[in-house]
Amino acid sequence: MRRLVMGMLVLACMSLVTAASAEIATIDVWGSAPTPPLQPNVPWIDDLKIDKFNPAWGELLSVHVWISGQVYGEMGFEHTNPNGPTSFFDIFLGAEVQVTAPPGAGPNFDVVLGRHEHEDDIAAYDGIMNFDGPSGTSWLVSESNSTGEIVVDPSNFAPYIGPGQLFLPSQSIGRSTFSTSAVNYEQLMKCYAKAKVHIAYDYRVIPEMNTLALASLGGFVWLPLFRRFRK
Repeated sequence: MRRLVMGMLVLACMSLVTAASAEIATIDVWGSAPTPPLQPNVPWIDDLKIDKFNPAWGELLSVHVWISGQVYGEMGFEHTNPNGPTSFFDIFLGAEVQVTAPPGAGPNFDVVLGRHEHEDDIAAYDGIMNFDGPSGTSWLVSESNSTGEIVVDPSNFAPYIGPGQLFLPSQSIGRSTFSTSAVNYEQLMKCYAKAKVHIAYDYRVIPEMNTLALASLGGFVWLPLFRRFRK
């Protein structure tokens, strides 16, 4: 009888251990801050909002961070005087986006759109307003970068845990200049920036109490099989 009871307890404990050895899960959250068209030399400031880890989900085991940014734009010129002489133009476009790094993820992250400058002579208006052909020209410019994976040290977990969101300020600024000898013309200068942060939370799921209770009953479910095995 004593051996029977011991066997029953062992089986019950095995069921409890199976339920208590909670699964490891991952939750991915993102925050992004795209800009409207940037005005020359006027900073655009916004916050990337990222969900924190809810402790009700379980025990936070690790935090992984990826930061990326992109700066892109379009620049162009159209000479609109059909009787005008060949004209000279000079366009410069540049921009920068900076992202405040999440806690423990290193220094702030920057992407810079370097100096993109175009100068040329343009013929009189060809009758088609399209920033192309003999009287027009245009270019697309872009720059992007990312950090790769950053593993946050557990000593920096505290700001990631709790209700609500992380707020990570992002600042973007565009820079442009334009000059021409033409009297009638159209210019095209648009610049945008986008910052993005991706965070992955690895955690151990906490079983609910009713799950543990059901697991403990597993010992009694196994009991008849155990007794049959003893015979």
